[in-house]
Amino acid sequence: MLTIYNIKMVSKLLGISPITIRAWETRYQVIQPQRSEGGHRLYSDKDVEDLRWLLIQTKEKGLSISHASQLLLKQKQTNVTAATVTDEEPRSTYTSVQNDLYHALLNMDIEKSEHIVDLGFSMYPLDEMIHKVLVPLMIRVGDEWEQGIISVAQEHMVSEFVKQRYIQFFRLFQRNPSLPKVIALCPAGERHEVGLLLFSLFLRRKGLDVIYLGADTPVDGIGEMLIRSDANWLCLTLTDPKRLDNTIKYIEHILTIRPQVKIILGGKGFTALDSHHPYYDFLIGDHNDEWERWYQQQLVHI
Repeated sequence: MLTIYNIKMVSKLLGISPITIRAWETRYQVIQPQRSEGGHRLYSDKDVEDLRWLLIQTKEKGLSISHASQLLLKQKQTNVTAATVTDEEPRSTYTSVQNDLYHALLNMDIEKSEHIVDLGFSMYPLDEMIHKVLVPLMIRVGDEWEQGIISVAQEHMVSEFVKQRYIQFFRLFQRNPSLPKVIALCPAGERHEVGLLLFSLFLRRKGLDVIYLGADTPVDGIGEMLIRSDANWLCLTLTDPKRLDNTIKYIEHILTIRPQVKIILGGKGFTALDSHHPYYDFLIGDHNDEWERWYQQQLVHI
């Protein structure tokens, strides 16, 4: 379903004033929103992603808005529009972007890698770049590391590059102080954090404040961190079912220190929990539609 935003919604989503949005639109022609019958601006998902891309270039990379706008317009001119590609071509294009990024990173060409990702985000919406390029790339390098095709250093480099991209987006979404604060982590021994990154980004887009601790987090100090940060929720993801028993003990230890914290559990490692287990109701599923249902049930009325 196509989402349409008015200028107030875009301003709140990105943290850019309506005056700035209109200035970028009229002065640099970087976006061309449609108009309602009453003449009000109507922004598409692609318009929002283009504005977000410009925000990253100016805030994170220090480019002037003039320079960033020129780059975006140049990239748009060199790309094939969605109206001229077939249903098969986008899939091959996503694969091509992923392959180009994979080889650039393994060749330690960070400048080229940055260019590939910037180009991708200027071509495609945020969700498509994440789910069709970055997530498959992280899964690919994880699998190749386990198979001995690439080294652990190479796997770390690729994963860290992608993770830093995610963290950039964490900073762009506005925080709603009326919503819960969340600490997100993978328990000790769990190195795969793709699911944790995705769910944390989902929460940030909803306006929640997320303290992201990442993979392989020791239990020592987590309870105290929950108290000091006044976090209301603790999110854990687990991919390896063999670590389930230790993870249950991990959670139980934290609850002895911070018993009122609410627990969120995700990942295939928790699928062994049956419906009678006391932690079963903490499961949120592994897909965006499941997360959305969970959010509506748990948080939408807060």
